[in-house]
Amino acid sequence: AAVEKVQAACAIELAKAEPVLEAARLALENIEKGQLTELKSFASPPETVKFVMNMVVVLFKWVDEGRIIPESQRTWTEAKNTIGPVEKFLQRLKNFQVAKVTSQVRAIIDKLNTTLMKISKTDSIESLIQQIALKSAAAGGIYTWLDNTLKFHTVYLEVKPKQVALDVANEELNRAQQAFSKILNRVQIL
Repeated sequence: AAVEKVQAACAIELAKAEPVLEAARLALENIEKGQLTELKSFASPPETVKFVMNMVVVLFKWVDEGRIIPESQRTWTEAKNTIGPVEKFLQRLKNFQVAKVTSQVRAIIDKLNTTLMKISKTDSIESLIQQIALKSAAAGGIYTWLDNTLKFHTVYLEVKPKQVALDVANEELNRAQQAFSKILNRVQIL
């Protein structure tokens, strides 16, 4: 019964994450290659676009290289290098491994996001996305992906301990079933 309770709790939390994952997927589907090419062509992008791409750079440097990129290295050149070939970049976004995001990396992203909200003079994500998209449609889509990826990360952090507990409960259940099976076999022999 305990295993079923943990399974149900995990299922409920994961069900909450489905719309968030779908929104992230749709955000990426709406980004066109030409928009990314245009984004890369900015010599000096608007501040909001820089912040969006700084968040992407921080995430990808950690996931790809296992290192925190210092603030001084979060440059527009680094952002353009992170984009690299447009097709590959979109694939990297689609395949992003949110489970690798540590609390330290998340704190940096959250700080960048808070600053982005302040410089945009808004506390509404929808309004912020619109502001960013007016500067760059690709950056607006990337920010939508970022926002939903971070929401999923929050759910993931809630589900992870439950999943660990479920794995432990399943192991205990398997051991108990094996022991019970051995006892049944002995009883049948007698």
